[in-house]
Amino acid sequence: MLNEKHDDQFVDNLMGFWLQNKKVLLGIFLTIVTGISVHSYSNYRFQQYLLAASEHYQTVVDAINRQDEVSVQHTVNILQKDYKKSPYAALATMSLGSYLMKNNKIEDAAQQVDWLAQKASVPIIKSLAFFKKAELAYLNQDYQGSLTALKELNEDSLVIMKEHLEAKNYAQLHEIDKALAQYEHLLERDNLDEAHKAILVAEYNYLVLTQPS
Repeated sequence: MLNEKHDDQFVDNLMGFWLQNKKVLLGIFLTIVTGISVHSYSNYRFQQYLLAASEHYQTVVDAINRQDEVSVQHTVNILQKDYKKSPYAALATMSLGSYLMKNNKIEDAAQQVDWLAQKASVPIIKSLAFFKKAELAYLNQDYQGSLTALKELNEDSLVIMKEHLEAKNYAQLHEIDKALAQYEHLLERDNLDEAHKAILVAEYNYLVLTQPS
């Protein structure tokens, strides 16, 4: 089995992905949401709607920074109820889910992932939600369930993380040949950053060294 240090690094990488891609996701959201919502709101009214939503989202960010979970939950609930057409509702929900996972509140995080999977209208967000479902299943030691959730993913930007999590699931299911083959496939990629590559190498070597002669 892979050690806890590597699992912690893996979760940290996932949390970082949410944060690193917020601006990109926001741009996608604004483009799509503006296009589909112009029929429901006047331009001015929609701008005001987005402005209010963005202020609530900033409240979420500030509350997370000061570890004020009550305020985070309250404000995310407002966004999910009153501003669900805005990109900020999904971004805040992702931030809350990541915060809860960091604090080992897996069931609570799963509820936020379910909201994203059901309510997000943008494909990349649905893909992220399915990935989170797979990761939560892995953390709950439901390795087969994690692999099943990963089959729902067809998002190119998530392929490395998808394949990494598949390898970890195979290892936990003692399907060592599959796990090693997946690690070898990953390590052949030329678009890995050095930190991620180091984790993959360590996990691969650990599997090799712990197998019976």
